[in-house]
Amino acid sequence: MTPPYRVLYNVLMDDISAGYERLAELQVKKVNGVEVENLKHLRCLVEECTEEFLRFDLDDERVIVLNYESAKIATSRILRRHRIPSAVSADLINEVKEDDDSKVELACLN
Repeated sequence: MTPPYRVLYNVLMDDISAGYERLAELQVKKVNGVEVENLKHLRCLVEECTEEFLRFDLDDERVIVLNYESAKIATSRILRRHRIPSAVSADLINEVKEDDDSKVELACLN
């Protein structure tokens, strides 16, 4: 069975991504030392980060390291600049469960 692809397709220009612009079409192997299972798992690892830095281990021994808080702030700026409506596709958005008139987010369940 072929493993699911978790690919960094290209890096959008921003101050936070300076120096990483030429990285493209690389598989994301790990985030902060945890092997990535699929795109939903990758999203969860990023969103649930409790470390100061996000470390992405890629193909060919390449590594991207970003300050987590700065990356969160930069995400909305990058999305606006490139007119991208959402940071994730609909299939990666957490499920929401209605429970007694309140909504409970089912965070990062497989």
